[in-house]
Amino acid sequence: EKRGTPYRIQSQSKLNRPLGMYNLPKSYSVLANGSYSDHHARNIVLRYLEKNVLKLNQKQLLHELLWIEELQMKFDISRYDFDLGQRINKEGNLYELPVEGLSENKPSIALGDSVLIQDISNNTELFRGYIHFVKRDSVLLSLHPDYKNTPFKTVKF
Repeated sequence: EKRGTPYRIQSQSKLNRPLGMYNLPKSYSVLANGSYSDHHARNIVLRYLEKNVLKLNQKQLLHELLWIEELQMKFDISRYDFDLGQRINKEGNLYELPVEGLSENKPSIALGDSVLIQDISNNTELFRGYIHFVKRDSVLLSLHPDYKNTPFKTVKF
């Protein structure tokens, strides 16, 4: 994965570091990475809880509910993934990525968030772009200098 330049908030301390990924447990990551619909995955989770709720103490139950919430957030944001069949306009050092529904705040995007971009013809190269500016229907993001601005990409939030 090749990364662009992260957006830096001026008030950030030099000691601050971004949080790393905290991956879902295997039992939930199978659902997150599978081709399950939101409804189907929810049913699987509910069946799991029904079977195990009496075996779990309160701490374990709340922990499981947090994982379920994380899984739901993954499903919600993945609804906005899309394929792009055109080049991305470049403005200075930043690329302008059109995002449908942005003016209605769907998806909700903030400065510093990242977007994964992958060329459909080259599944091995993955680029993480960092959002530096949010416009009405697009975002300006930084991408690694090796990024080749060719059409037909998959964009994931």
